[in-house]
Amino acid sequence: MIRDWLIHSNRSNHRYKYNIIDVSETDIRAETAFPLWLATELLLAYKNPNHLKRRYSKRGKAELRDYLINEVFPPLTTVIDKNVRRGDWGEIVTSLILRDIGQLETALIKLRYKLNRKKSSFGIDVFGVQLDKAGKVCGLCVCETKTKITYDKKIGIKAHDSLFSNDTSAIITISDFMSTLYYNEGKLELSDQFDEIVLQKANFPTNHHVFLVHEKNKWNEDILVELDNLQGLKQGFNVNVLLIDDLDHLANHSFSLIPDVGEDIVYGTP
Repeated sequence: MIRDWLIHSNRSNHRYKYNIIDVSETDIRAETAFPLWLATELLLAYKNPNHLKRRYSKRGKAELRDYLINEVFPPLTTVIDKNVRRGDWGEIVTSLILRDIGQLETALIKLRYKLNRKKSSFGIDVFGVQLDKAGKVCGLCVCETKTKITYDKKIGIKAHDSLFSNDTSAIITISDFMSTLYYNEGKLELSDQFDEIVLQKANFPTNHHVFLVHEKNKWNEDILVELDNLQGLKQGFNVNVLLIDDLDHLANHSFSLIPDVGEDIVYGTP
């Protein structure tokens, strides 16, 4: 459904030293199915549905809802909590873009292994693996996602610096982590794909992407100007500008539907 929600356009005839991909929304957000789809993707990023069924299918719905609300996704108690929730949401959307539009294998499920829901996940924000027709690794995609509802002229620079601080060792670390997860789940072919990166020391063509997931009415092109003027600006990377209308409302509404989605997954539709 993300293809129905977000429209991608490569910006041409601009003066910046990097590639720009503009991403805008369609009116599909008004459809009833859309927020439920997004809530489902959020839940699946945090939890294995089969595990939820095994644990809660013979227990009360209230217990499941309490667990999802109070133990799984970030709360809205403090400003830091809100920032973590917003950041998780932006990373999930970025991962869905890589998975469903870029046709990459992603490390989205790393969110399932956060030990503290009030903290951001470790390492590379979003990581994708490109496979050839034979299912072999042929390229990598490393992404830094910044999700903002306020204007910060330096946000592009911060994203750039974080993106390029992720060296080869960081790629190998996340690949090793994902390989172990998939192996333990019995998904040996996926495990092998991440093993390939570890064994080849991440020696694959790598695309670098900044994703600026931004409140639409707070966006200012000065962010791109400031980034373009950065001393030491890297070459050949991509900046994705996702302008989301009423971003926090959309994110929080989709999070609020997770308990309903969880009930449907565990107990089935009445």
